[in-house]
Formats: sequence, structure tokens, C-alpha cells
Amino acid sequence: MKHGSDEFKCDKCNFVTNAQSYLLKHIKRNHGSETFKCNQCHFVTKAKDCLLRHVQRNHGSEKFKCNQCHFVTKAKDCLLKHIKRKHGSEKFKCNQCHFVTKTKDCILKHIKRNHGSEKFKCNQCHFVTKSKNYILHHMERIHASEKFNCNECSFSTKRKLSLLKHINRHLGSTDFRCDQCNYATKYKKRLLTHMQVKHGSDEFKCDKCNYVTNAQTYLLRHIKRNHGSEKFKCNQCHFVTKAKDCLLYHMKKKHASEKFNCNECSFSTKQKLSLLKHINGHLGSTDFRCDQCSYTSKYKKPLLIHMQVKHGSDEFKCDKCNFVTNAKTYLLGHIKRNHGSEKLKCD
Repeated sequence: MKHGSDEFKCDKCNFVTNAQSYLLKHIKRNHGSETFKCNQCHFVTKAKDCLLRHVQRNHGSEKFKCNQCHFVTKAKDCLLKHIKRKHGSEKFKCNQCHFVTKTKDCILKHIKRNHGSEKFKCNQCHFVTKSKNYILHHMERIHASEKFNCNECSFSTKRKLSLLKHINRHLGSTDFRCDQCNYATKYKKRLLTHMQVKHGSDEFKCDKCNYVTNAQTYLLRHIKRNHGSEKFKCNQCHFVTKAKDCLLYHMKKKHASEKFNCNECSFSTKQKLSLLKHINGHLGSTDFRCDQCSYTSKYKKPLLIHMQVKHGSDEFKCDKCNFVTNAKTYLLGHIKRNHGSEKLKCD
């Protein structure tokens, strides 16, 4: 259904786009009944192109190698993106902040999301954003009445796509694998972050403190949280933060009325994710194992810290005292706690 001169609205949900092809793709993926199954594993999707990409990346024999480094992938489009991002000379800089990228579409998205004047307000709460996709996602996640339930566990969500991703976790399908190490994930965004953090050659330094990272998104988040002037205040208590996501987390943790209770014990929480993690503790499931020793963990983050601290070869020294560690996060925490001038209080 077309709305206005360049807007197409889905008549089954709040999705809006200015490209008719995107609308058709959205309807097929989210509201269509047809599904495509992989004949080599449990992977299921509503999009034929997703199935073809899955087969190529996970079951294909052909490999594409970069002629400038050791990067290898089973997907040709991944190789082209890699060459452009890692070896391309052209750079696009934002004239309003420190953001730099090698792709034009990324700079356009960045400017629209972070510096655009247009704002989208939720008509049911105080949520405001500069991104139309974010407001649609917010409406669907927070205010939608329809719920999608998992038949295998107590998982429930207001987003159909979230249910499909959750079901794939039950099936044990892992679609995105790193071509340079054993890392695997069910989510593309996590793989891209892993590739940048673990295998990226770039280094991004904060020009206001000692913070260093090889992920530009982390640097931008650091600058916003630690050196930004904008503040977000809680309307129910004295909590103040420089990060919008921290305010939302605070509101949910401190002021949310809904509680999630464990059926096995007296555990209660205001966060559904915390309940799911707690239930995994009852089930005794250990999903993350160290491939160099007997260490196991139910959570991914402790395993990553363990790998860096116990098996990492890097050494990070403090330039202000004798502190030495092989975990960069520990060094940054040490500098902030012992040599930083700014003191942060927990609410």
C-alpha cells in the first residue's frame, strides 16, 4: 500500500519504507506462509535468498581468497565487502563528528541517524528517535499486543523474527562462522563485530583519554558515554546518564512493574533475559567451552575473558605505574580506577 509520494506501508504491521521492493520483501519474510528448508541441516527461513546464502556459506566447497591478505570466505559478496573495507583507499568522513568509514551507504546512514534534524516520536510513550526503523522497532517491541510463543520453552516475544531466531537456537543451527578462527554465532552482527575486534588491523584512539580499540563503534560509544555533553535523566528518580541505552536499562531494572519468576525456586527478576540465564543454571547446560583447557561457562563473556587472561599472548602495561596484564579490558579498568580524574557512581 503506497502512502504519500515515496512511502510504502505494510497493512499488517507498522513497517514503513520508501522502496516498494523492500516492502514486498518484508511481507514475504514476515507475513508469508512459505518456508524454505536446508536439506543438509535444520536451518529454516522464509526467504529463498537467505537459504541460498546459508547453503553457500555453510555447506559450499568453493572458497574465495583475498589476494592482499589471508582472508578466506565461502561467499563472494563477503570477499568484495572485505576488500572494500580493509584494502580500499577511499574514506568517507563525517563533518560533524569523528566517524570514518570506507562505504558511502554507511556514512549516509550515520548522518541521518546521528545528525539529522527529523525526529520520530512514539504516540504512546516518551520515546524519541531520529531513525524511522528504530521507531517501528520500538512500536513492535513495546506496544504491540500480539505475542509469539515458543512451543519448546516459555519464550515469548512480540516480534515474529525474534521467535524464528529463537527457534533456530533450539535446533542448534549456527549460520555465521569466522573464516580465520573457530568462532561461530547465530547472528551476523556479532560475527562482524568479532571480525573487527579480533582480526581487524585498524586501531581507533580517543583524543581525550587513553582509550584504544580496534572497533570504531566502540570508540564512538566511548566518546558519547564519557565525553559527550548530552545527558538523559530518569523521570522517577535522580539517575542521570550520558547513554540512552543505559537510561532504558535503568528504567527497566529499577522501575518496571512486571516481574519474571522462576518455577523451580524463589528467584525473581524484572528482566526476562536474566530469568532465561537463571533457568539455564537449573538445567545445567554449559554452552561455551575453552578449546585449550577444561574451563567451561554458561555465558560467553566469561569465556572470552578467560581466553584472554589465561591463554592470551599479548601484554598490556600501564604507562603510569607497574601494573601489567594480558587483558586490555583490565588495563583500561585499572587506568580508570587508579589514574582517571572522573569518578563515576553506580545508581
